[in-house]
Parts: sequence; structure tokens; C-alpha cells
Amino acid sequence: MSDLSTEISRKLQLWLRNHTRAAICSNTFIQGNPWECDVLAVMPSLLYYEYEIKVSDSDYRRDFTKKVSRYYRDEAKQWQGVKVTKHEWLNAQDNILNRGVKPSKFYFVMPAELIREVPEYCGLIAYGSDFGYYGFKIMKQAGRLRGAEKLSNTQLFNLLYKAGYKS
Repeated sequence: MSDLSTEISRKLQLWLRNHTRAAICSNTFIQGNPWECDVLAVMPSLLYYEYEIKVSDSDYRRDFTKKVSRYYRDEAKQWQGVKVTKHEWLNAQDNILNRGVKPSKFYFVMPAELIREVPEYCGLIAYGSDFGYYGFKIMKQAGRLRGAEKLSNTQLFNLLYKAGYKS
């Protein structure tokens, strides 16, 4: 993680703690989601928001190319696999890809000079010295993602257990 990325992550966590009623974790995985979350906020409803920090154009573009295998059972109860990117999964409209624990909302967080158009299902938060004490401004609200589910007690416990070892 670069110095800028670390700075953004730390300040974002402080900003979220002061602007939401959420439990905040960084650089962690949620059981059922194969991608690491830079920062995530677990809301009182047990839905979670993911914040993906990007500090360069290549870093942003790379986020749309990383693939993992997702497995599901077809109508004949046979296991099938499909390789998907994180953003194919986040924006999935079919029931096959809407499995796993998806965030309720997904935001890109990037320096103001890197701001760009993001996909319609993503929110965008700018970071810069012009945006007040913490340095963040919501440029685009994220919509609710289809297929988002509440975290189970086990997923929440595992998340909090891992977070305890990072402090």
C-alpha cells in the first residue's frame, strides 16, 4: 500500500466514524466475498458498504480486470464455475452471480485530480485539501446493489475477530 493510499485509508476511517453509525474495518475480507475490502463500514442494519481506494489510473483500470472463479449449483444440482471480475459480480443482474455476500453500496475513493466517470452502480468520493477538515467530498452517491444481503452473525464475528488482531 502506497503512502498516499495509507493516508487516504486512515482519514477515510476517521471521516466515516464521525459521519456514520457504522463499525469500520480496513484491509479485510468478508466470508463469501473473495476480494479484499480497502475500507468497509458495517451499518446497524448489518448491510455493509465497501470503499475501494484508488491512487493512480492504472490502479483504477486494474480493478476491472481481476478475475476469480465463482461456483454455483445448476438446476440439476451439479456444480458449475464461472470466472468473473469484481465489477461483473457487483453489477450482476442474474441470480447465478448474485450469490455471496455483496456490499449494499460500493464507492471508489480517489484523489481529486484523478476523478473520472465511474460505472452507474458505483459511488465516488474525492479526496483533497479543498474538502474540509477530513478532505472528503461525495461526488456521486452509490445506488443499492442488487443481491446485497445482511451479514450473518458468523460473518460479523469473524470480521470483528480479525479486526481485533489489527489494532
